[in-house]
Amino acid sequence: MHKTNRFLLYRQYFSTAFLLTKKRNWQIFLLVPVFLGFLCFIGCGDKRNWSHAHRSTSDLGQAIVKSISNHSENNVNENLRYQTEDLHKHRVSKTEYLGWVLPAFPETHFPQEFVWDNLNKKCIVGVQKWAKQFQNQKLEFVSLDFEQEPIPYEGFRLLRGTILSVKDDRGQVLRLDILGSVIEKSGEYKLLSYKD
Repeated sequence: MHKTNRFLLYRQYFSTAFLLTKKRNWQIFLLVPVFLGFLCFIGCGDKRNWSHAHRSTSDLGQAIVKSISNHSENNVNENLRYQTEDLHKHRVSKTEYLGWVLPAFPETHFPQEFVWDNLNKKCIVGVQKWAKQFQNQKLEFVSLDFEQEPIPYEGFRLLRGTILSVKDDRGQVLRLDILGSVIEKSGEYKLLSYKD
């Protein structure tokens, strides 16, 4: 619910509650905590397990390129560790994946933890590979495009065929096929996985 609409609901409710209390109808005024709790539940419920999301695919792409390009000349190993940690921040977390992404997908006969572990291992390999490959390059974000039609699921859309376009030091545009699908939920975006 938009903040302005929520404010108007609060104002209308409290105006009505004030008039009712003048008429000594205290029973109705006791509904205030219940009503406020309900509004908080509606307003916050969907965002509860959706951390570090980006407002657009461009924001997501820029953040990924910044994470890849972020390097210092001093300590190569420390820099690589920092890059891989930073790149993982743009992914769906284990809680998000097991809580609402995986249950929306077609049923699997494998245990949830097994499915998550396989995805996570693939991402770890991919992140390390791509961070090493682009470690000494200064990349500039160009675009984040999707070559396949999105698939709607309950509560989110899966954007597929992800291509990250960047410009390198020489001004050459590279189309990188290093990212898995992107999840769009409530107008915000996170990466589902990195390709290995």
